Amino acid sequence: MPKEATAVAAGRALLLAPLLTLSACAKDASASLTTVTSWAATARLAGESWSAGRVPTPYTRRALEAAEKGIAEAEKDLAKAEDLPAARGDALRRVTGTLRQAVSEARAAVERRDRGALSPALARLAAGERAVATARNSGGGGR
Repeated sequence: MPKEATAVAAGRALLLAPLLTLSACAKDASASLTTVTSWAATARLAGESWSAGRVPTPYTRRALEAAEKGIAEAEKDLAKAEDLPAARGDALRRVTGTLRQAVSEARAAVERRDRGALSPALARLAAGERAVATARNSGGGGR
């Protein structure tokens, strides 16, 4: 193959790479909802264990920080989901936002070592977890 043809082929490959990357980044809603549910359960269990004195504060703090970040990332992926009707997506993003806020409140309660303030955050996590699981199981997570 002549050098010019090789250069053209290489240029086309470089132009196609971002498009291929973008299509590979597309997430389906079901995977994002599974991630959200998993992080919410992790946060709830970490908080419950800390409240019962079974795990140390630094461990719980790290678990809650990771859960908050994980839910935020899944929330971004959910916004990009191609298999989710707009109205359903808006409702699910509101639920994930509520979950992220509950994790943030739980983390703040743990930082202050305030077990009383942790209870309402854990209750909101459990309710949000159920809402996401129901949406996922009822086909609200995409196809």
